[in-house]
Amino acid sequence: MISSFSTIVRTICVAAALVVFSAAGTAQAGLVSLFATQNQDLESSFTLDFGEFGGPRSALISQTEFQLDLNPDAAPGLSAAFASYSQSADPLALPNPFGGDDLSTGPLTISIEESYGGTYNSLTGQVTTSDLYRIEFTGDLSSLGIFSPVLLPGTSTGLVTFNGPNSGDIALNWSGTHTIGGLSFNYVCATNTTFTPEPASLALLGLGAMMLRRRR
Repeated sequence: MISSFSTIVRTICVAAALVVFSAAGTAQAGLVSLFATQNQDLESSFTLDFGEFGGPRSALISQTEFQLDLNPDAAPGLSAAFASYSQSADPLALPNPFGGDDLSTGPLTISIEESYGGTYNSLTGQVTTSDLYRIEFTGDLSSLGIFSPVLLPGTSTGLVTFNGPNSGDIALNWSGTHTIGGLSFNYVCATNTTFTPEPASLALLGLGAMMLRRRR
């Protein structure tokens, strides 16, 4: 009797796990959205590197909000895209090519002008996107021939981590190279956020991803 009862219990547990896993697979078949805000426990920053001309110049990011849409079953290049993106950053001090004091950008506002899409791997959590970023500033950079807004193409790479069925972290760096006003520079925006999933079915997406990782 005891052996028979144990067999029944094991059968029920396996069946329940299969139902949950199947539901997770169903959730992955559709579009899901991650609503992310800045992780205040980790630093986020925006850096321009002017090389020999002025070296790296960094500004702390004080606020980040974005919506990242994921569809793991979509074709590569179409399974990740930003639906919205907004950041606030401290002023950057740019090197003055005419000598004298650095030139301040004033407070920065960063958004996405256009998202071209990217790829999300639900097994590893890796995500990449290609986007056109809009940088708005209040400082007077007219002496450099730079006027607000500035558009910067960027490629973001990062990791989506589920800490549970309904929460997690996103670590993203978007970067690129550009020349404007006679200044050539590299740039990188390092962003750390936490997210809450919507709709509620995304909980199954996270559960499915965690189960798949444990099985590997």
